[in-house]
Amino acid sequence: MRRNGLFRIYPVMLLCAACGLLSLAAAGQEVTAALNGQVMDSSGAALPNAAITATDVNRGTKYSTKSDAAGEYYLPRLPVGTYKLQAQADGFATVEHSAFTLVLNQTARIDFNMTVGKVTQVSG
Repeated sequence: MRRNGLFRIYPVMLLCAACGLLSLAAAGQEVTAALNGQVMDSSGAALPNAAITATDVNRGTKYSTKSDAAGEYYLPRLPVGTYKLQAQADGFATVEHSAFTLVLNQTARIDFNMTVGKVTQVSG
C-alpha cells in the first residue's frame, strides 16, 4: 500500500516543481526599452560628463546617467512608455527633447547639440 501511495505522489510533486520553474522564467522577462546617443557642442566636439535625464511622462519617474569621454550616454532597461529627455552640461544651455514613446525592445538614439549659455536657459 505504501509503495503505491508514493508512486501517486511523485507525479504530483514533479508537476508542482515544473510549474514553479516556469513561473520563475516568466517573472524574469522584462518589458523594457533603452536610450542612447551623443552629446556634442556647437562645433561637433564631444561633451563628457553631461547629465542626461529621462522622465517618464505618465509616472514621473526619472532615470539619469552621464555622458562618457566620447560624449556617449546609455540608459538601459527603461520601462516602455512616453518620455521627455533633457541634457545639462556646465556652461551650456539645457536642452530638452519633446515627449516621445518607447516601445518594447526598442533602442532609440537621441543626440544632443549643446550651445553655450546660462544653465537656466533652456532650448529645445
